[in-house]
Amino acid sequence: MERKKQKHAITFPTILDMNQFLGGQVSLDGPSSVNGSQQVDAIYELRGILLHKGSSAYHGHYEAQVYDTELASWFQFNDEAVSNIASLTGKPRGKDSGETTKANRAKSRPKKKRRIEDSGDELPESSQTNGESKDDPQLISSKDAYMLVYARRGHGNGCIACQPPTTALEVVDALNAKHENTCAEYEQSNDEFKAMFDQKLQTVQEIYREWQTPDLNENSVVVHEQGLRNWLSESWYAGIASRPPDGNPPDGIPCEAPLQSISNADILCEHNKLDPDKAGEMKILPQTAYQDVVTRTACEFDPVITVLDVCPECVSAIFKERLYESEHSQFVREFEKIQDMEDEDELGFWISKQWLKDWKLTKPKMHTFSEEDPPPDAPNFYGDVVCEHGAVTPSPTHRKKISKEAS
Repeated sequence: MERKKQKHAITFPTILDMNQFLGGQVSLDGPSSVNGSQQVDAIYELRGILLHKGSSAYHGHYEAQVYDTELASWFQFNDEAVSNIASLTGKPRGKDSGETTKANRAKSRPKKKRRIEDSGDELPESSQTNGESKDDPQLISSKDAYMLVYARRGHGNGCIACQPPTTALEVVDALNAKHENTCAEYEQSNDEFKAMFDQKLQTVQEIYREWQTPDLNENSVVVHEQGLRNWLSESWYAGIASRPPDGNPPDGIPCEAPLQSISNADILCEHNKLDPDKAGEMKILPQTAYQDVVTRTACEFDPVITVLDVCPECVSAIFKERLYESEHSQFVREFEKIQDMEDEDELGFWISKQWLKDWKLTKPKMHTFSEEDPPPDAPNFYGDVVCEHGAVTPSPTHRKKISKEAS
């Protein structure tokens, strides 16, 4: 058998009159009447609503709304969350619904019903604000109502609230005291943490506001720019957790606090020296400022490098490459002016056409960084001019004759 949740809304009253079904008043055993019975009205008031949230009968979430007669207030129960809501309200039934005139029908027609969709919608206004009588039934409309709980009016009004056992109250009081102490300790710890944070922040501000761009002749330390940004944004306060057991903010960083390491690896070359090509990613700090970073904020840059640690091998290679780039184009232009021969019988030299075509490019493919270009008679091109027997190849397809001056 398949279960299916109905999608349409149901309407139910806040006051349920059962007299119409029971033939008037109900007789209950009691000493107040002559024949030994007590006559009471069978009027029932809505006290609880069980709600099923969800579109399917196979899954969803249950919530409940319960009316507290002592507090005269409705409460919403959603798992462990309990919140006070205004009393559920609807509109009274029309007393003159039998009248047939259009005006009277409009006057007696029940007003718009209150729908209970979810906990966000269940915030109705108090019925007393509309001047409605306590005996007027209010209509509630809901798609999620799963079970309704009614209580007979007047039933239980004389009951005395039950007091929990003394042992239970003692346990509750102890738990409450423990909770309050925990909250107080947290507030104290939080205040101390904030004080330490503010102190370290002030220390960092003092450090970077006081340092000046050092002279290259002064003792200085080179650091990675991104690493310096990380220090300014987050690394400096990482050591706050390593505070003394008493929790008091220290004047500086405790000696036992571990240093936070910030890597300088991104500005080093393959020789573990400063890479000249990454000069734009470097920052220079005075030695005194760097010592403040270490001693006052418990941060260090690893490895520690100075301006004297620039890699000489990389500097030499970069210099050679830039010199090549500036001279190569000039050499090509001068070569093109004198390469052609006026007389074919004139003495000249055969070279590889492939080598010549590549060499004339702005960036020859055969070029290796910081090295000289291979000569025309390099092994890769030698076969274009000389055959396997050591003589000039019969076909001129792969060779070109240039003047003696150009060679």
